[in-house]
Amino acid sequence: MTECYDNIVYYGNAGIRDMETYNRQIQDTLDAFEKSKMKADIWLRKEVIGSLNKAMGALRVAAFALYLKLPKEQLPPNVQPKSYPQEIREIDWEKLGNCYENAKLKLKEAIHMEVLERYEHEIDKF
Repeated sequence: MTECYDNIVYYGNAGIRDMETYNRQIQDTLDAFEKSKMKADIWLRKEVIGSLNKAMGALRVAAFALYLKLPKEQLPPNVQPKSYPQEIREIDWEKLGNCYENAKLKLKEAIHMEVLERYEHEIDKF
């Protein structure tokens, strides 16, 4: 999730130049997050799954906005970015950030991150 979010933030600000980069940096990381989430759904509480689903949705919407920003020659001929409403073509950074931060917080709580961090510090003492 973090790699996908970081890549969307980076390419959302820097711009994306070609389909190969989009597939490698955006689509592949989105697919990896979805695959990991599906495996984790077995043991996560519904509340955590819900926040991860919202983050996944926000990441997919942002990824599609980036897709529509690819140079015209990189898009299939039937894809006309200007035919989509502005709210689809632009990333809602506030919503994306809120969904991501909420999912991250819920996931940290679910895996008891504070216990793991405390344990890590104890190991460092040895």
